[in-house]
Amino acid sequence: RLVNDQQEILSGLQGAERIVASGGVFLNEGDKVQLANTAEASNSSDPR
Repeated sequence: RLVNDQQEILSGLQGAERIVASGGVFLNEGDKVQLANTAEASNSSDPR
């Protein structure tokens, strides 16, 4: 469900499943993604 400018996931996720937190608008069904270490990604000062 869309709330203001944020998505709210009400059901469908199990346990430790991951979601795309940003850039998801550019993904299509079946696209492969590379997982980033969230601790490294959030602490990185290297703009990529």
